[in-house]
Amino acid sequence: MKLYRIKAVLLHSWYHITHSVETWTDLFWNPLLDMLVYFLIAASFASRTTSAQADSIIIGNIFWNIVWIGQFSVAGGALWEIWSQSFSNLFVSSLTLREFLTGQMISGFIKSMFVFILGALLGYVIYHFSVLSFGVWLLVYIVELLIFSYAVGMLVLGLIFRFGVQIQSLSWLLIFLYRIIGAVFYAATVLPGWMGWALWSNPLTYIFEAMRQQNATGYINGHYLVIAMGLDMVYIVICYMALMKAFQYAKDSGSLVRMEG
Repeated sequence: MKLYRIKAVLLHSWYHITHSVETWTDLFWNPLLDMLVYFLIAASFASRTTSAQADSIIIGNIFWNIVWIGQFSVAGGALWEIWSQSFSNLFVSSLTLREFLTGQMISGFIKSMFVFILGALLGYVIYHFSVLSFGVWLLVYIVELLIFSYAVGMLVLGLIFRFGVQIQSLSWLLIFLYRIIGAVFYAATVLPGWMGWALWSNPLTYIFEAMRQQNATGYINGHYLVIAMGLDMVYIVICYMALMKAFQYAKDSGSLVRMEG
């Protein structure tokens, strides 16, 4: 990989963001409005139920946007190029898919941290909840959520390469399925027992359970964090291999160019 080509991808992403109202709406405006609504709901709950239940909503919403924006930056970054009929042209140059992905991941990290910080400030102003209460473990939670988001982004992008842009809606929809079975806003015990296999094979479950546990008791569930990291590694390796195979198929079959038609 060459750093100057990754820098070019980042610069390309920056130009797109600064000139696309739709991108600002998808990545920044909508998440901030969602957080505002959820924070007000949490503040309402806090006056009627336990603060732990309200905190769960706050934690889920602030940290969920890391996952949403990270995965959308990987899959959506390619879709923006496909829609503008320029994706295949990128690879006429010496740019590799790995370099493109690296650039989109860095871009996704910057964008997700921007929204995360705004959400954290909003949560503190409205609900007086501080993410800094997690201490150094805050960095661990963020890293594990980012890795998972990149894995799902690669999965979605691989499916688009394999089956075409007719399934592009997965860029918005698939990740929300993981939110349901990842116990983002509620305890894992809320989900029915028959969903246990999906629940406990999802890194999000362990990450958000660990966050809620630390917030409520101060206990650091290192066991859950190790399992989450292990699952993250499995997810990202499998999704990366599937993406590369799908990309090669798209090039060999010519569908990579036809998607832009």
